Amino acid sequence: MGSRVSRSEEAGCRELTEGDQQKAKMGNLTARVLTSVVLIPLLLLVVFWEREEGWWGLVFLAGALGGWELSVMTLGRERLHDNIAAVVVSLIVGAGVYWWTGFYADRTVLLITGAVAFILLYCLFTTTDVKTAGARVSGLFVTVFYAGLLFPFVALLRCLPNGSWWVVLALAATWLGDTGAYFMGRFLGKHKLFPLVSPKKTWEGALGGVLSTITAVLVAHFWFLKEINILQALLLGFFASIVGQSGDLCESLLKRSYGIKDSGNILPGHGGIMDRVDALVFVAPLVYVFASFVVY
Repeated sequence: MGSRVSRSEEAGCRELTEGDQQKAKMGNLTARVLTSVVLIPLLLLVVFWEREEGWWGLVFLAGALGGWELSVMTLGRERLHDNIAAVVVSLIVGAGVYWWTGFYADRTVLLITGAVAFILLYCLFTTTDVKTAGARVSGLFVTVFYAGLLFPFVALLRCLPNGSWWVVLALAATWLGDTGAYFMGRFLGKHKLFPLVSPKKTWEGALGGVLSTITAVLVAHFWFLKEINILQALLLGFFASIVGQSGDLCESLLKRSYGIKDSGNILPGHGGIMDRVDALVFVAPLVYVFASFVVY
């Protein structure tokens, strides 16, 4: 017979486990803060560098790394050429969005049609197991269009009039919104927002995200983007928060579907590139379209 554990011993084990978990959380938070302290100044240096090549180069590097994480998540590591193909095509699509399509509908349709045709033909001529073909097609589609269509808008913000400050607005709205949601959810959260996808997120946290995002955009209005009026700032902050939190949930859906906690481990305390920019790549297109059609 196996030995029994007394209640006192069991309680001690539970306390030890909870203590270890608390230490792990504090260590993760420390790593998260230190990573941000190092990266944010470097990021702002590139954003305000007079040569735009620095910014789009950094964004496309992040897009390549994010695309790699998505490809590994959705396709696995067994077929390396699938991962490489997914990243290469997503970069080609991203380059097309940044330098070629603009708001020309015919070019955009041609670019997307070409990408769809390539993915289908690639899977057709490289398939060795028909049973896995559908999963490969799906994984390639997710990687190419998630990374290829969304990331370029982060770079395109820099091309707007006063572009560096539009980048700062998108970054601040996303990351301050995430911070507000985290702390309000942690201290006041009681009602689960979407437990099937993200068990820790709450409605209270979501409200904190909305309020902090609106605050970030209002600060931008009063400080460095005078061309946004107060009503526009309120509307942009509200919709940016909704879109950003939706982007966060979309990536959580993918990760939970594939049974992983983080998309990668390149950023200590944060996880992978996608874990850090999942909301930003949803917010950036909204901010770019808003600036292009409403402000300018």
